Amino acid sequence: MRRYQQALGMCLRHRWTIAGAILCSLLVGALWGGNIGAVVPMVRVLFRGEPVLVSLDKDIATCRLKVADLDRQINRARETDDHAELVRLEDRRKAEAVALLARQRMRPIVANWLPRDTYRTLLLLIGVLVTATLLRSLALMGNQILVERAVRRSMMEVRNRFFAGVLDRDLSQLKQTSAADLTSRFTHDMEALVMSLRTLFCRATVEPLKMLACLIGAGIICWRLLLVSLIMAPLAGSAIRRLWTAIKRSNRKGMEQMSRMVGRLSESLESSRTVKAYTMEDYELEQFNQRAGGYFRKCMRIAFFGSLTKPCMEFVGIGVLSAALLGGGYLVLEQQTHLLGIKICDRPLSPEMMIAFFAMLVGMSDPGRKLSAIFNLVQPGIPAAERIF
Repeated sequence: MRRYQQALGMCLRHRWTIAGAILCSLLVGALWGGNIGAVVPMVRVLFRGEPVLVSLDKDIATCRLKVADLDRQINRARETDDHAELVRLEDRRKAEAVALLARQRMRPIVANWLPRDTYRTLLLLIGVLVTATLLRSLALMGNQILVERAVRRSMMEVRNRFFAGVLDRDLSQLKQTSAADLTSRFTHDMEALVMSLRTLFCRATVEPLKMLACLIGAGIICWRLLLVSLIMAPLAGSAIRRLWTAIKRSNRKGMEQMSRMVGRLSESLESSRTVKAYTMEDYELEQFNQRAGGYFRKCMRIAFFGSLTKPCMEFVGIGVLSAALLGGGYLVLEQQTHLLGIKICDRPLSPEMMIAFFAMLVGMSDPGRKLSAIFNLVQPGIPAAERIF
């Protein structure tokens, strides 16, 4: 891992290029979460058939009625001296007052910036959605270009240092390592390191930021329900850590087998006249088949461990969605704030907010699914860096 960190350090020397790539990644993550968050006003416009301002005025009126009703219930609880009920009602009244204040502050902004017509509101929302998607695509393109520039310049330096190191070795040292093994490190291992660094700075940065944006959005809606939904995440983390170790070991052995296979091929081609003179074609073919078979077995082992990452991520994703559907469905359908005696939200969630919560979870699942493929692309760079450096 130390050698891989050394390769990372060489890339990070191009600080302005990497900073630009990270800025593009942050923009991609923010716009991803913002696009998903747009589901709340769009659902209100489509299903309620009314402009956002009208819907907001109805919410304000509803909150005022709830606050007045809770005030009456609090007075009755004080008369009966029911302390537990009084605490519950006061917490509920505080949550409704906060919601009312937030909507009252939002009303002037909505009145000044959003149209009064329903269809025009929908057109505006779609226009914002399309513009945000275009900006996200441009930011993603910028991230890929900047990352490619930093990685390729760093690997050009690594290639130069590698070749200079080979030329500086004396003949006795050169004889200890075959030309085929050096060629394999210079080509196959170097490209594995390039692919790993490119994936790490590009996709392995963008996808977690997209997940983080959706995680923050879901937490804003109902952070306690989010914690209940993520109860299976630690188990997945432990399993993926074990897979990481197994794949790292298999990749290192696979690269060694590749070097042996290339070495055998190089020796056979260099001594082709001797092979022909002594009719050793069958022997050379058998030796090459053994090397190729060893490399095939290592590749299948890598493929086996790599294939386990996607089911693990999908299992976690379906577990998170199932927990959210069971808990959130109960809170919305029964208009409750507690789940199994545990306080989940301060006030009952509306169907629109629950749809947005589920959309955020779905938005997290897509980057999570891609992380399994990213994991398989990053991992070979670690043993490659060890062999190169």
